[in-house]
Amino acid sequence: LGYGAYTGGDVDLTRMSLDDVDALQTEMLKHPNNKFNSSALGRYQIIRTTLRSLKDELGLDGSETFTPELQDRLAQALLERRGLSRYKSGEISSKQFLNNLAKEWASLPKSNGRGVYAGQRAATDTSSVLNALQAE
Repeated sequence: LGYGAYTGGDVDLTRMSLDDVDALQTEMLKHPNNKFNSSALGRYQIIRTTLRSLKDELGLDGSETFTPELQDRLAQALLERRGLSRYKSGEISSKQFLNNLAKEWASLPKSNGRGVYAGQRAATDTSSVLNALQAE
């Protein structure tokens, strides 16, 4: 978030434990200039409350290192929460899956092209995301 503006500069997250990442996110939230009130970090911009819930869901104890592989595992769990298997099985449409994903990642648009959160601009267009989903 903010290219390290709320962490005191560059931090090598991939060498930190989940507990250390949680502590860093807590400090980010306390930073007086963090007008976004966000603790998003890592490859998938996971916020503290989400990281805590994933830790519980996946049975992690906090000592695990926040490696790229673990970040991928966390993101996979988030995709499942938002309906990946249901999308792949045809139970939900690509537009519904996109709407679900936009609730997780604010930079993604809903199927109507708008962001989920007030004041949040989607960083890409709907057709690009839908094309990527259909290519999957």
